[in-house]
Amino acid sequence: MVSLVARILAAVIGCYGLASAWSMALALAWPQLGLGARAEGTMIGLVFAFAIGVGVVIWCFTVVSLRRMLAGLLLAALLLCLPIFRFLP
Repeated sequence: MVSLVARILAAVIGCYGLASAWSMALALAWPQLGLGARAEGTMIGLVFAFAIGVGVVIWCFTVVSLRRMLAGLLLAALLLCLPIFRFLP
């Protein structure tokens, strides 16, 4: 029962956190990479954020151990935070 509650909380919080981090990272990096305006990066980031959210929920419920699930979520969050800090104005 505790495992199920932990997975639900990790899925909800991780889905929101990683989708937001992805949108922010893409919105900041898009104009810096010369691909277009920041608004375009924001729109593309939001479109892909839905897919990332679904992937996070699937990840939380398919991984066997809670440690591996949390480690994967933390690693993804750290990797998404690198471009955010790199491209901040």
